[in-house]
Amino acid sequence: MTFAATRLEHSLTDVSRWMSANRLKLNSEKTELVWVGSKYGHTPLGSGGPSLQLGTDTVISGCAN
Repeated sequence: MTFAATRLEHSLTDVSRWMSANRLKLNSEKTELVWVGSKYGHTPLGSGGPSLQLGTDTVISGCAN
């Protein structure tokens, strides 16, 4: 997993914990992840980027070029 993906995963975990502490829930079934970049600034990811773990759920990513 890339450094950016790891940081994003940790951030999502922090947001989810904050929401739980405030009696809210991050609905992972409605959470989408899209990796966006220019053709000059990233390596092509093919059909999709890495998936992220959000608690016990996995968020599947799409790819937009």
